[in-house]
Amino acid sequence: MKDGIPIFISSGIDLSKEASSAVLNAPWTPKSRYDMASDSSIKALIKSVVYPLNPQDLTFPTNESGALTTEEFSATLWYKLNADPTRGSILVMGPEDVDNAGYPDVQNKRTNGFRFFREGDATRQVFKLNVGNGDGESWFDGGDAAALDPTTTGWVHLAFTISGTECVVYFDGEVVAQGDFTGVDWTGCDLLSIGSGAPRFTEWGHGFDLSFIDELRLYNKALTQQEIQDIRQAGL
Repeated sequence: MKDGIPIFISSGIDLSKEASSAVLNAPWTPKSRYDMASDSSIKALIKSVVYPLNPQDLTFPTNESGALTTEEFSATLWYKLNADPTRGSILVMGPEDVDNAGYPDVQNKRTNGFRFFREGDATRQVFKLNVGNGDGESWFDGGDAAALDPTTTGWVHLAFTISGTECVVYFDGEVVAQGDFTGVDWTGCDLLSIGSGAPRFTEWGHGFDLSFIDELRLYNKALTQQEIQDIRQAGL
Protein backbone atom coordinates (compact mmCIF):
# COMPACT_ATOMS: atom_id res chain seq x y z
CA MET A 1 0.00 0.00 0.00
CA LYS A 2 1.67 3.16 -1.19
CA ASP A 3 0.60 5.35 1.72
CA GLY A 4 1.41 2.70 4.28
CA ILE A 5 4.97 1.76 3.39
CA PRO A 6 7.05 1.66 6.58
CA ILE A 7 9.44 4.60 6.47
CA PHE A 8 11.62 3.24 9.26
CA ILE A 9 12.15 -0.39 10.19
CA SER A 10 14.34 -1.48 13.09
CA SER A 11 14.68 -5.21 13.66
CA GLY A 12 16.12 -6.39 16.94
CA ILE A 13 18.18 -9.49 17.42
CA ASP A 14 15.36 -11.80 18.39
CA LEU A 15 12.44 -12.07 16.03
CA SER A 16 11.06 -15.10 17.86
CA LYS A 17 10.67 -13.06 21.10
CA GLU A 18 13.10 -15.36 22.90
CA ALA A 19 16.84 -15.00 23.45
CA SER A 20 19.49 -15.91 25.95
CA SER A 21 20.78 -13.37 28.45
CA ALA A 22 24.26 -13.90 27.10
CA VAL A 23 23.17 -12.62 23.71
CA LEU A 24 21.08 -9.78 25.05
CA ASN A 25 23.94 -8.49 27.17
CA ALA A 26 26.40 -8.42 24.32
CA PRO A 27 27.73 -5.04 23.12
CA TRP A 28 25.52 -3.75 20.36
CA THR A 29 26.89 -3.59 16.84
CA PRO A 30 24.86 -1.66 14.26
CA LYS A 31 24.42 -2.92 10.74
CA SER A 32 22.61 -0.41 8.56
CA ARG A 33 21.56 -0.06 4.97
CA TYR A 34 19.27 2.30 3.11
CA ASP A 35 16.81 0.97 0.57
CA MET A 36 14.60 3.03 -1.69
CA ALA A 37 11.04 1.76 -1.91
CA SER A 38 9.16 1.69 -5.21
CA ASP A 39 7.92 5.20 -4.46
CA SER A 40 11.11 7.27 -4.62
CA SER A 41 9.78 9.69 -2.00
CA ILE A 42 9.82 6.91 0.60
CA LYS A 43 13.10 5.82 2.14
CA ALA A 44 13.26 2.80 4.42
CA LEU A 45 16.00 2.62 7.01
CA ILE A 46 16.70 -0.92 8.19
CA LYS A 47 18.87 -1.13 11.27
CA SER A 48 19.69 -4.17 13.37
CA VAL A 49 20.97 -3.71 16.90
CA VAL A 50 21.71 -5.75 19.99
CA TYR A 51 20.08 -4.51 23.20
CA PRO A 52 20.49 -3.10 25.83
CA LEU A 53 22.21 0.05 24.61
CA ASN A 54 23.37 3.46 25.68
CA PRO A 55 20.85 6.34 25.36
CA GLN A 56 22.91 8.17 22.74
CA ASP A 57 23.26 5.08 20.57
CA LEU A 58 19.84 5.33 18.90
CA THR A 59 19.19 8.90 17.91
CA PHE A 60 18.62 9.82 14.29
CA PRO A 61 18.23 13.10 12.44
CA THR A 62 14.71 13.37 11.01
CA ASN A 63 14.68 16.60 8.98
CA GLU A 64 11.67 18.77 9.91
CA SER A 65 10.20 18.32 6.43
CA GLY A 66 11.41 14.77 5.89
CA ALA A 67 9.87 11.32 5.64
CA LEU A 68 9.16 11.02 9.37
CA THR A 69 7.49 14.39 9.88
CA THR A 70 4.28 13.88 7.93
CA GLU A 71 0.72 15.01 8.67
CA GLU A 72 -0.11 11.52 9.90
CA PHE A 73 2.20 9.22 11.83
CA SER A 74 2.13 5.73 13.36
CA ALA A 75 4.54 3.49 15.23
CA THR A 76 4.35 -0.24 15.93
CA LEU A 77 6.76 -2.38 17.93
CA TRP A 78 7.14 -5.45 20.08
CA TYR A 79 8.16 -4.56 23.62
CA LYS A 80 9.32 -6.61 26.63
CA LEU A 81 9.07 -4.45 29.73
CA ASN A 82 11.90 -3.90 32.18
CA ALA A 83 10.63 -1.59 34.95
CA ASP A 84 14.11 -0.65 36.17
CA PRO A 85 14.40 2.31 35.94
CA THR A 86 10.76 3.02 36.80
CA ARG A 87 10.55 5.88 34.28
CA GLY A 88 11.63 5.53 30.68
CA SER A 89 10.98 6.88 27.21
CA ILE A 90 10.31 4.59 24.28
CA LEU A 91 10.10 7.03 21.34
CA VAL A 92 10.60 10.80 21.35
CA MET A 93 10.53 13.33 18.54
CA GLY A 94 10.56 16.82 20.04
CA PRO A 95 12.21 20.23 19.66
CA GLU A 96 15.09 21.67 21.63
CA ASP A 97 14.02 23.39 24.86
CA VAL A 98 16.49 26.28 24.68
CA ASP A 99 14.47 28.42 27.12
CA ASN A 100 14.80 25.85 29.90
CA ALA A 101 17.08 27.06 32.68
CA GLY A 102 18.80 23.68 32.70
CA TYR A 103 19.38 23.51 28.92
CA PRO A 104 20.94 21.49 27.34
CA ASP A 105 20.96 18.80 30.03
CA VAL A 106 17.36 19.49 31.05
CA GLN A 107 14.73 19.72 28.28
CA ASN A 108 10.95 19.34 28.16
CA LYS A 109 9.29 21.39 25.42
CA ARG A 110 6.03 19.63 24.60
CA THR A 111 4.24 21.97 22.17
CA ASN A 112 5.71 20.14 19.17
CA GLY A 113 6.27 16.53 18.17
CA PHE A 114 5.46 13.61 20.47
CA ARG A 115 6.70 11.69 23.50
CA PHE A 116 5.74 8.03 24.06
CA PHE A 117 6.89 6.90 27.49
CA ARG A 118 6.11 4.87 30.60
CA GLU A 119 6.17 5.53 34.34
CA GLY A 120 5.10 3.87 37.57
CA ASP A 121 6.68 1.36 39.93
CA ALA A 122 7.95 -2.21 40.07
CA THR A 123 4.46 -3.74 39.69
CA ARG A 124 2.57 -1.18 37.57
CA GLN A 125 3.81 0.76 34.56
CA VAL A 126 1.48 3.15 32.71
CA PHE A 127 2.18 4.01 29.08
CA LYS A 128 1.39 7.55 27.93
CA LEU A 129 1.45 9.53 24.70
CA ASN A 130 1.95 13.30 24.69
CA VAL A 131 1.61 15.22 21.39
CA GLY A 132 2.06 18.92 20.60
CA ASN A 133 -0.05 20.87 18.12
CA GLY A 134 2.14 23.97 17.96
CA ASP A 135 0.17 26.02 20.46
CA GLY A 136 -0.22 23.46 23.23
CA GLU A 137 -0.17 19.76 24.07
CA SER A 138 -2.58 16.86 24.39
CA TRP A 139 -2.30 13.83 26.65
CA PHE A 140 -3.47 10.31 25.84
CA ASP A 141 -3.31 8.39 29.10
CA GLY A 142 -5.46 5.29 29.41
CA GLY A 143 -4.79 4.81 33.13
CA ASP A 144 -5.42 1.21 34.17
CA ALA A 145 -6.22 0.19 30.58
CA ALA A 146 -2.75 1.35 29.52
CA ALA A 147 -0.92 -0.24 32.45
CA LEU A 148 1.24 -3.38 32.52
CA ASP A 149 2.53 -5.41 35.44
CA PRO A 150 6.28 -5.92 34.87
CA THR A 151 6.28 -9.02 37.07
CA THR A 152 3.90 -10.95 34.81
CA THR A 153 4.08 -9.29 31.39
CA GLY A 154 5.96 -10.88 28.52
CA TRP A 155 6.25 -9.51 25.00
CA VAL A 156 3.50 -7.00 24.15
CA HIS A 157 2.75 -5.41 20.79
CA LEU A 158 2.57 -1.61 21.25
CA ALA A 159 1.27 0.89 18.69
CA PHE A 160 0.12 4.47 18.48
CA THR A 161 -1.30 6.64 15.72
CA ILE A 162 -1.44 10.41 15.22
CA SER A 163 -3.80 12.07 12.72
CA GLY A 164 -5.47 15.43 12.22
CA THR A 165 -8.52 14.28 14.18
CA GLU A 166 -7.36 11.91 16.91
CA CYS A 167 -4.57 9.98 18.61
CA VAL A 168 -4.86 6.32 19.63
CA VAL A 169 -2.67 3.98 21.70
CA TYR A 170 -2.93 0.18 21.36
CA PHE A 171 -1.81 -2.86 23.37
CA ASP A 172 -1.87 -6.08 21.35
CA GLY A 173 -4.16 -4.48 18.78
CA GLU A 174 -6.72 -3.21 21.31
CA VAL A 175 -7.37 0.46 22.12
CA VAL A 176 -6.09 1.51 25.56
CA ALA A 177 -6.14 5.31 25.09
CA GLN A 178 -7.89 7.51 22.54
CA GLY A 179 -8.88 11.13 22.13
CA ASP A 180 -9.55 14.02 19.77
CA PHE A 181 -6.58 15.89 18.36
CA THR A 182 -6.14 18.77 15.91
CA GLY A 183 -2.88 17.69 14.29
CA VAL A 184 0.80 17.43 15.20
CA ASP A 185 3.24 20.30 14.68
CA TRP A 186 6.77 19.16 13.83
CA THR A 187 8.54 22.52 14.15
CA GLY A 188 12.02 21.94 15.53
CA CYS A 189 11.58 18.15 15.60
CA ASP A 190 14.80 17.23 13.84
CA LEU A 191 15.78 14.29 16.05
CA LEU A 192 14.26 10.87 16.82
CA SER A 193 15.29 9.15 20.06
CA ILE A 194 14.62 5.43 20.54
CA GLY A 195 14.74 3.88 24.00
CA SER A 196 15.54 7.16 25.73
CA GLY A 197 14.12 10.62 26.43
CA ALA A 198 17.54 12.16 25.92
CA PRO A 199 18.26 14.72 24.79
CA ARG A 200 14.86 16.41 24.29
CA PHE A 201 12.65 14.93 27.08
CA THR A 202 14.66 14.66 30.29
CA GLU A 203 13.22 17.05 32.87
CA TRP A 204 10.85 14.54 34.50
CA GLY A 205 13.33 11.69 34.65
CA HIS A 206 12.14 9.73 31.60
CA GLY A 207 15.59 8.71 30.50
CA PHE A 208 16.90 5.46 29.08
CA ASP A 209 14.69 2.38 28.86
CA LEU A 210 16.33 -1.02 29.34
CA SER A 211 13.30 -2.87 28.03
CA PHE A 212 13.68 -4.96 24.87
CA ILE A 213 12.36 -3.58 21.57
CA ASP A 214 11.82 -5.57 18.40
CA GLU A 215 10.34 -4.94 14.94
CA LEU A 216 9.97 -1.20 15.37
CA ARG A 217 8.21 0.35 12.38
CA LEU A 218 7.28 3.98 11.76
CA TYR A 219 4.64 4.88 9.17
CA ASN A 220 3.67 8.00 7.24
CA LYS A 221 -0.06 7.40 7.84
CA ALA A 222 -2.45 6.80 10.73
CA LEU A 223 -2.88 3.04 10.69
CA THR A 224 -6.34 1.60 11.26
CA GLN A 225 -6.97 -0.83 14.09
CA GLN A 226 -7.29 -3.67 11.59
CA GLU A 227 -3.94 -2.80 10.02
CA ILE A 228 -2.31 -2.79 13.46
CA GLN A 229 -3.86 -6.15 14.28
CA ASP A 230 -2.61 -7.55 10.96
CA ILE A 231 0.92 -6.26 11.66
CA ARG A 232 0.84 -7.84 15.11
CA GLN A 233 -0.44 -11.15 13.77
CA ALA A 234 2.29 -11.26 11.16
CA GLY A 235 4.89 -10.87 13.90
CA LEU A 236 3.70 -13.76 16.07
